[in-house]
Amino acid sequence: MYMLESFPLYIGKHLSKNHHPFALCPSYAINRHYLARTDWGFSLLEALVVIFILATTTAAVVPNLISWRASMRLQGTINELLGDLQSAKALATKHNTTITVQFEPAESWYLITYINSDNQVVALKQETLPPELRIDSSHPDYSLTNHRMAFTSRGGATPGTLVVSNLAKKSRKIVISSIGKIRTESLK
Repeated sequence: MYMLESFPLYIGKHLSKNHHPFALCPSYAINRHYLARTDWGFSLLEALVVIFILATTTAAVVPNLISWRASMRLQGTINELLGDLQSAKALATKHNTTITVQFEPAESWYLITYINSDNQVVALKQETLPPELRIDSSHPDYSLTNHRMAFTSRGGATPGTLVVSNLAKKSRKIVISSIGKIRTESLK
């Protein structure tokens, strides 16, 4: 009981003199001295550890990011090409004409044309593939005759397979059937 009564009084005196509850602790003097000399900031070792962690993370992520970007560029180009072919097919049936899509593998571009009532070739669209992509006519699945396909007024098409590859040797193909069905497939 005596300890309980004197303890609050001792603390009260202690707080009034030194303003810190551990001022009489022998390790407080050492810790107070150390804290007073410490600068605010990071040590060289802490900075090196953080830099090492960031470098390791970057080294692991960057190759995957580059590969992902190339795959997305290939997929985006295939989607655009697929949309253009679908549009050509729809225009052929709507206007009761034949629409031709001519591919130029050496320069990686394609041209969509039709022949008007005056027997003149009219270009509807010319598109060049991004520099890292190419029309791969050397691929074994590529089967367009004269690098050309045509959509007829009845919805039919010249059958064939178009292959587009990127610099990472990933390829996708667009397959056109004789009834005008257009689909894409991945190649290994």
